[in-house]
Amino acid sequence: MLRDVAGKVMWVGRATVFVVGLAVILALVLGAATAAFGANGDVFRVGQSNFASAVSVLDKSGAGPALRLLVDSGAPMAVNSSTKVANLNADKVDGRDAPLWAVINTNGTTARGFGVTSSEAVTGFAGSYIITFNRNVSGCAYVASLGDGAGNTFSGEASASNGEGANDVVVGTTNSSGTPTNKPFHLAVLC
Repeated sequence: MLRDVAGKVMWVGRATVFVVGLAVILALVLGAATAAFGANGDVFRVGQSNFASAVSVLDKSGAGPALRLLVDSGAPMAVNSSTKVANLNADKVDGRDAPLWAVINTNGTTARGFGVTSSEAVTGFAGSYIITFNRNVSGCAYVASLGDGAGNTFSGEASASNGEGANDVVVGTTNSSGTPTNKPFHLAVLC
């Protein structure tokens, strides 16, 4: 009888070791599989790398921001791409658009600029130019000065005002005597 009891205890012990061993093996196998396949749909781990092969989406219902980043100092976010993101543009700061500007050659062509869609010297009207920008500039301030793309300045005057279209600025240039004359100029549009 003692032998039967000892045999049953041994059997229970072996069964326990087997079950515990099986549980450990399953935990290791399923745990590794979860770690390998759990990145998509898994929780976002703060302070750790999070890798995914699918786009992550942050949805929020109701008013207010969906994401708020708070830092003691330094930049609140860093990215490794220079690609411009729609609706997240650095050219709009504090609710204001970035200044538009243009450097216009004597013949009315654009030497360089930001936001310029076209520029031209008005035929038959010496010293008259129309510069068109990519957005409405009718409520903006304009600053014009004589100068070319190489940094040379010229005597005379440049003035700027609203054009016929909401995106247009008209610039007039004169020589030092005040006579309308085609001259290169710089134009800044501040909205």
